Amino acid sequence: MKYTAVVASVALSILALVGNLGVAHAQADCKTVVKASPFGPDDQTGATNRITPAVTKAAAAEIQTGAVVSMAYNLIDGVPLFGTRFTKTVLTAVALVPGAEFGKNKLSYMEDTYLSQSHVGTHIDGMGHIGIQDCYYNQTPM
Repeated sequence: MKYTAVVASVALSILALVGNLGVAHAQADCKTVVKASPFGPDDQTGATNRITPAVTKAAAAEIQTGAVVSMAYNLIDGVPLFGTRFTKTVLTAVALVPGAEFGKNKLSYMEDTYLSQSHVGTHIDGMGHIGIQDCYYNQTPM
C-alpha cells in the first residue's frame, strides 16, 4: 500500500514536470502596455528628475515658519497589504525581572522584530516593483 502511494506520487510529479516543460509564456509588448518615461529611455527615477538644485533652492526660499514635519512612516502591524503578504511585530523584553539584569549597571533591554516583505507600505523605489502584466516602469520587461 505504501509502495503504491510512493509510485503514484512520483508518477504525478514527473507528469506535472513534463507537462510544464512545453508551456511557453509570451512576453507582453511593453511598448504598448506601459507608457515611456518623459525623461528618456534610460530613466529609472521618474518625477524625481524634476528635483534639481534650482528647484531645491526655490523650495528653501518658501520656508516661513521653520516647522519640522516628520515624513517617517511607522512600520506597524496593519499596514495595507494584498495577496499573501503579512506583518508581525514581536517585542522581546530581556532581563526585566529583578535580579536577571546583566552586569554591574543592571542592564536590561527591549528589542523589536518586525517581520514582513520588504516591499510593502511606503516604498521609495516602488516603480520597479509595480507593473502591468509583465511590464514595469519605462517599458521595462520582467
